Amino acid sequence: MTLQLLRTVTTDVLDPLVSGLTRAGGGIHSGYARYGGRMRQLVDSVGDADARRFDTFPGEWSIGQFSPSYLVPRTADAPYRLVANGNDRARIADLLTYERARIEDVPSIVRCHVLATDEGYRGLPGATGPHLPPDRGLANFVLRSLGPRKLPYWKELVADESKTLFVARTPDGGVVGFVHPEFNDDGSGYLNAWYVLPEWHDLKVGSRLMRSALDYLGPVDIQLHVAVSTKAENIYRGYGFEEIDGLIPTPPPLAEYGLTVLLQGYIRPAAAYEP
Repeated sequence: MTLQLLRTVTTDVLDPLVSGLTRAGGGIHSGYARYGGRMRQLVDSVGDADARRFDTFPGEWSIGQFSPSYLVPRTADAPYRLVANGNDRARIADLLTYERARIEDVPSIVRCHVLATDEGYRGLPGATGPHLPPDRGLANFVLRSLGPRKLPYWKELVADESKTLFVARTPDGGVVGFVHPEFNDDGSGYLNAWYVLPEWHDLKVGSRLMRSALDYLGPVDIQLHVAVSTKAENIYRGYGFEEIDGLIPTPPPLAEYGLTVLLQGYIRPAAAYEP
């Protein structure tokens, strides 16, 4: 979506809709008002000179973005503009900064979450195959369930100043990975999420994000849950995480789409922390 088209939609469709619903009243107004207000804020804050930067992730504040094309790599978009040649990624990886997430990062955070999950779960039962029902499988899960759920989830979390989420940021402002550490009520730590865009694997992006999380949590026991039979298990073991408890059955959102994803608990003891 170009900036001009966004302006047209906002001016000709959203503004009149919000205005009409304001007069009509009712609960439906509040939802449209928030969405329309957000789009109006974006349009008003983006000038013609910044149009290309805004188009980095077109339309991704909308739930309707999650079509099959969402899973296709976007070589024209940031952070890819800096790395049109794949050999340049290693050079650019050394220029990444690791910092707290900002609200404008949310669409990129969701994209990291969706694409990394799509790549990481492909070998699990029910993920892919020629005999899957048309409404089942991994692609349907990430596009119809995961993405739409995580867009408001990560938006609310990033907006909450009491929460912490670190991103890996390219020099042009793109986000290629993120990690979300948090403290449990008993003072121990929990690693809620750790995702890197598949194209940026094996460039130490994930390890630097993990370092940010470990330094944030400090010398405490850190727990997490990970899907069994995925590469992530061995990666976590390499960071000193050890298996605990029994397996957790497939969560309902995944089971709804015919996937079998058992979760294994892990813990990294406080003694493993090295400043």
